[in-house]
Amino acid sequence: MVELTNCLYQRIEKHGLDVISNHHGHPGHLALPRKQEFIATLNRYRRLKIKQRE
Repeated sequence: MVELTNCLYQRIEKHGLDVISNHHGHPGHLALPRKQEFIATLNRYRRLKIKQRE
């Protein structure tokens, strides 16, 4: 999960927060959570299923 998070945050650093939003020119202000907060959120989401690439 840490590897996935690091990859996501690298994309955000390169392309900005719009890379995680479905809306271009999002009407609100997005804030980037700390990595540990993001991972904790995923950890609490019980229905999340992550498949490993082969």
